[in-house]
Amino acid sequence: MKILGEELGNISRRYIILPPLLLIGFLIGLLFLAAASQSRLNAADERVHNSEDREQALDEFLALTTDAESEQRGYLLTGEDTYLRSYNTAAGKIGPALDRLHQAYGVGNEPIEEIRRLRDLSHGKLVELDETLALYKKAGLETALSIARTDMGKRTTDNILASVAVLRQKESAELSAATTRWQSDLQLSRWITLGGAMLNIGLVVLATALVYGDMRRRTQQATDLRLQKRELARQVD
Repeated sequence: MKILGEELGNISRRYIILPPLLLIGFLIGLLFLAAASQSRLNAADERVHNSEDREQALDEFLALTTDAESEQRGYLLTGEDTYLRSYNTAAGKIGPALDRLHQAYGVGNEPIEEIRRLRDLSHGKLVELDETLALYKKAGLETALSIARTDMGKRTTDNILASVAVLRQKESAELSAATTRWQSDLQLSRWITLGGAMLNIGLVVLATALVYGDMRRRTQQATDLRLQKRELARQVD
């Protein structure tokens, strides 16, 4: 080691030490960049997953509302208790479906006014359906159908569909933005990985060239030293 230290000057030792230090520093920086990029990718992925949950909650609510209205009409037309039981089942699930929709948006992110409006509309729709059933039992089919044929129920249904469409439009816009961010972060992560690989290769090549050049220099120094010794020996002789 002493002989090596004598043969290598300060500049030579610095050339050998510098590439590993640069490589270590770059790897540490790359690690932080990769962690930040992965965190953003996870956040975007979670946003897409939440959007899917909201879409499912909206579909479930809309399907239950449609089923309740359809089963109520079936009971009015046929008088079969099977339709009435199905109606009661669907109507009983609408409230919990709205609760799941509210939870799917998360605290602080949900369009509160639109969800509250949807609750009011669904409550009004169920009241209308229940009152029509009560009228059917009290006054008969014709009276109940006369109420069911009015546009009051249709207006409520149209308002529910419009409210759901507003929520879907907002969710679609946010999902599109989240997808764009996810693609951008993924592309950035790929460029960081590619840049890291290229720089690593460059540093390895540089370190190899420096070490190889230093080995050639030391070999030449050793050769020159042997020649000098031979010349000195010749002169002494």
